[in-house]
Amino acid sequence: MITYRATLDVPEHTLAFVARILAAHRRRTDRRPWQRAATVYVQAVMVLRWFRDGTDIAALARDARVSVAT
Repeated sequence: MITYRATLDVPEHTLAFVARILAAHRRRTDRRPWQRAATVYVQAVMVLRWFRDGTDIAALARDARVSVAT
């Protein structure tokens, strides 16, 4: 297996915006925030990769080091 890092062609402010939305949602709805497997930054990158490139869910989970169920 070949491991590599890639560049996502999305502006940094877009990532920050998505992360802020996710953080606000978590503050409103989280009952057990200590159980989160991914930070809002990691979750935002996963969302943007999924929208931008249509990356497979299993690949997103593997790259973020979280389970597919997460």
